Amino acid sequence: MRGIRADKFTYSALIDACAKGGRVEQAFLISDVMAAAGVEKDQTVYSALIDACGRCGAVSRAFLVFDEMKRAGVYPNLVTFAVLIDCCGDAHMPDRAFEVFREIKHWQLTPNVVAYTSLIDACAKAGWPERAELVYDDMLQAGVKPNEVTFGALLDAWLRVEDYARAAAVVEASYRPDDTEGHAHDSSPSENVKFKIRPSVRVFNALLSVMHNAAAIEAMYRVLVVMRRLNVWPPMGRYAEIIVDVADLARLWHDNGRPSWARLSNRVGPSETQVNVGSGAHQSDSSRGSSVEEEDESSSQEEQEWDESVDPLNFGIWLTEVGTCNNVHRRYAFSGSVKKLLDAAEYCGHLERVQDIRDMLQYLQRTERTDHKSPPQ
Repeated sequence: MRGIRADKFTYSALIDACAKGGRVEQAFLISDVMAAAGVEKDQTVYSALIDACGRCGAVSRAFLVFDEMKRAGVYPNLVTFAVLIDCCGDAHMPDRAFEVFREIKHWQLTPNVVAYTSLIDACAKAGWPERAELVYDDMLQAGVKPNEVTFGALLDAWLRVEDYARAAAVVEASYRPDDTEGHAHDSSPSENVKFKIRPSVRVFNALLSVMHNAAAIEAMYRVLVVMRRLNVWPPMGRYAEIIVDVADLARLWHDNGRPSWARLSNRVGPSETQVNVGSGAHQSDSSRGSSVEEEDESSSQEEQEWDESVDPLNFGIWLTEVGTCNNVHRRYAFSGSVKKLLDAAEYCGHLERVQDIRDMLQYLQRTERTDHKSPPQ
């Protein structure tokens, strides 16, 4: 339109669109037109150009833009640094990402949650989960509050190296035994909440999907236990596969013994338990020791040490009851999965649970047959 000149906001929007579309050459062409029109580039324009380079893997060119920005007397802001760190992360150059992060303080800026998240993500993409966790710890010590994206990046760091047990431990360390729905984490050092954030339903569901597909049943079950204690239910469409997984886990525990994380001594509270996710260890002041005499405790005492609330059969029964009460089975049939739960209970010799499961199975089979004959409109 005549009489209307493009300003820096117009050019910035165009460059940003080219960046998101991976059209780096068009982005620089618009930058040249902008310069020819006498419109000065600001932090937003330079950040968009750096982003365009990063999306195309042109990291060296991104740093050339960064150098040009500084020579032009335009001070980089936190967005600029975060975008540059993202460029390094996408190119699997974590060392360079750390160099950029350290330069933030040289400009008398304080890293925010976006900058920290970008650095954690760079560590994740490089296969450095331990470093990612150290960065997360530094962020907390600096008083920067993490968000869902930050926590997801940390989990992704462990998932990328297929250490599903560590990912589950991260989730457990973000939860405290007295946490309930509606209580925010105003955690103090005395509380057993390492990561200062409560995982969202979206994070939980993504973890369940990844761990189930990787056949990491026990790690997935640890996440399910935390979800149950936080009154977060899994997606209705996953009830069937989850019940089958917990049935398989019940058999596994029966044959190989229960894992140490299921002990009551590892779950009673922060005063008696110290969770060190970085090393994957669970240390307890109430540990029984290593002597032969202590290992030969009576079976009744040993059973008392196990947290029955995390027993897979109990969880399977609970989830079946939840699904039945909420009519989940009318949309997603799972009687076949409950049959596997019944087989697992019989295999493990838990006769007191067999009848309960059998009763639920018969009800589900009746109602599912009825629903199939008369599908809801």
